Amino acid sequence: MRSGTASKLNTTTKPAKKSFLRRFRKPSTATDPIIASNIVELTSDNFAVELAGRTTIIDFWAPWCGPCRALHPVYAALASQHLNDALRFARLNVDDFPDVASSMDIMSIPTIVVIDGNGKVVNRVVAPDRTQLTAMVKQASNNEAQ
Repeated sequence: MRSGTASKLNTTTKPAKKSFLRRFRKPSTATDPIIASNIVELTSDNFAVELAGRTTIIDFWAPWCGPCRALHPVYAALASQHLNDALRFARLNVDDFPDVASSMDIMSIPTIVVIDGNGKVVNRVVAPDRTQLTAMVKQASNNEAQ
């Protein structure tokens, strides 16, 4: 080894990586943008009541689903942008309420479903990107305003 070679070695330390499980751990309700926004948590008990009379955009998701979790901040931001609209934003955990997911023919997640005020499914997209989701919300907002 030539003199001075040891001093040229990179001795900086890298920041610790998050463990695999920690990267997907559900954040606390204080920092979860979904909980903090105007998004309704749907259950088997409140599903029909919450859909009555208003156009509702539902996010069918699961906590272990990476694409679902990636979609949450986009969905929360859109919900926040439409606070004054007649639209309702909701989400349903398919692991907690598989009966509701099954009744809505949810086979893959994330699935976003738009239901009009009469309970009719008017739009459905599996794993939408930001552009698709924004377009869905805009269309639902325009339909609700008519």
